[in-house]
Amino acid sequence: MKENKKNLEYSYFDDVIQNLNIQKEQPFYINQQNQVVVVFNEFDIAPGYMGMPEFIIPT
Repeated sequence: MKENKKNLEYSYFDDVIQNLNIQKEQPFYINQQNQVVVVFNEFDIAPGYMGMPEFIIPT
């Protein structure tokens, strides 16, 4: 998210990002490169135009 924040195409809710915690029930999937990708619902952390934000968790 920090990297995306520099790009003006992305917009996140600052108050939510500052207090963000990944829960046990957090949606995720494993991509073709065997990386964990965390998914957020629309409007959870960003405006709806961004769809469902996804982030690869670095290993």
